[in-house]
Amino acid sequence: MSRFAFRTAALLAALAVTARPAAAADVVLGQWYLFSFGGAGSFAQATTGGTPTPPWTITTTTGVRVRITDNQAPGDAFALFDHGTLVGSTPVVPRVAGGCNGTGGDGCYANPLMSHGEFLVGAGAHALTIRTEVSAFGGGNGYFRVDALAAQPPVTTTPEPSTWALLGTGIGAIGLVRRRAARAEAR
Repeated sequence: MSRFAFRTAALLAALAVTARPAAAADVVLGQWYLFSFGGAGSFAQATTGGTPTPPWTITTTTGVRVRITDNQAPGDAFALFDHGTLVGSTPVVPRVAGGCNGTGGDGCYANPLMSHGEFLVGAGAHALTIRTEVSAFGGGNGYFRVDALAAQPPVTTTPEPSTWALLGTGIGAIGLVRRRAARAEAR
């Protein structure tokens, strides 16, 4: 390989590795991430403590389940986007006393007072963002989590008995026609 071809290949490989948006950050499957948000219409932001900067990216060979839940006090609602396309929204819940402060993602997701939702996204490359639809307090935080769906086993079909009967009848008819043709030639 010539020096020019080698350098060109190395440059193209470096560009391919760095071709993703600078702000994108991969998420780890099965982990709750805390995010912060402002008023209605604002997009979720990373918080301190290990949450990557949005858009949150993931590439999978199977579908994924994305769960979003409000944190602390009820009254907020969110919309999930993948590459800027709306996937779905969490329900609007009334602003009532109570909440789930300090219980983590699982506790908030299980709390019926909190707005939460589950969204299925197919296999492939995803860039996820979360927009605040309703903000009862003008800001706050919530959790999101991405889990892989189990790979679906391939579907195998077994012919019905009537299909086997039709196949047998067709093969028998072909044999009968060939036999009659062979007898006609023999005469």
